[in-house]
Amino acid sequence: MRTLIGAIIGLAVTLTACVQTSEHGRVETPTCGANEPIGQFNPPTDVFFAHFDIKTDTDDLHSAAAVATLLAHPRFKCVDYFAVSGTYGVQVGDYVDPGPLFADAFGERWLDAHTSRTAAIETLGRKAADIIGAGGHVWIMEGGQSDVSAGALRHALSLAPDLPAKTHFHVVQHSDWNEQVTSPGALAFLKAQADYIKIKDGNAVGNGTPGFNTPSGEAWPALLAHPETGAMWQQARTLGLAANGTGSTDETIATGGYNNPSIGAGGLDFSDAAEAAWIFCYEDLADVDAFVATFAATTGQP
Repeated sequence: MRTLIGAIIGLAVTLTACVQTSEHGRVETPTCGANEPIGQFNPPTDVFFAHFDIKTDTDDLHSAAAVATLLAHPRFKCVDYFAVSGTYGVQVGDYVDPGPLFADAFGERWLDAHTSRTAAIETLGRKAADIIGAGGHVWIMEGGQSDVSAGALRHALSLAPDLPAKTHFHVVQHSDWNEQVTSPGALAFLKAQADYIKIKDGNAVGNGTPGFNTPSGEAWPALLAHPETGAMWQQARTLGLAANGTGSTDETIATGGYNNPSIGAGGLDFSDAAEAAWIFCYEDLADVDAFVATFAATTGQP
């Protein structure tokens, strides 16, 4: 477990590491009662944005199902969140329409930045301004590029220019490629104005973050049997295989659709969820099997 680095000045708190105790004087709400912080996230005051670009890699479909599985666990019942599809940047290639997956996985708590980008950005910005203005924190799982996150922060600051975004607006990114295909201005803005956090790639095992990527399909039965999100996993599996590109396995030249080798082999890739694991302090989960044992086992409790 990492240590807390930062200083408390009034309500301004710089959070750069996992903590499990409630030490910042945050006020509990009747809805969440005595619900304690989940890692760095405090349910009574904070909000979680789960961003998915779904262009051109179908790993976002698996990642959406993984995040829905995490949020379905009783420990996360008081987490306020939005899931956002279409948070892509300047990369070429095809957007993968997730169909009903996001509506089924997240209900009314999802935004479509592919068809309604301005509306999605403004909704996120208003929410961020409200949360930070009340002393809470915004935590973004950047499962794609940072253009939408930058737009949301710009909108929040247009509503409340004095928001302490540098200490309360947290963007967690795990992918070098995602950074390379983010609009340079958007990336520079976030690094200057927000708490921009780069973690190790979620595709690899043993690098300090979970390795949620495997060509093995051994975990599918447990995921498909999940009583609340099994149907979402089936949608993600079916659409992921159907939409997986047949061309290059190099994302930099996948102009039509990226050929995700793990998904193509019948395995799993929800590597973007490594960022959610970091936010909620489950970064010690080693791999897909550890995720399943923690969140998808019918009798498991994290």
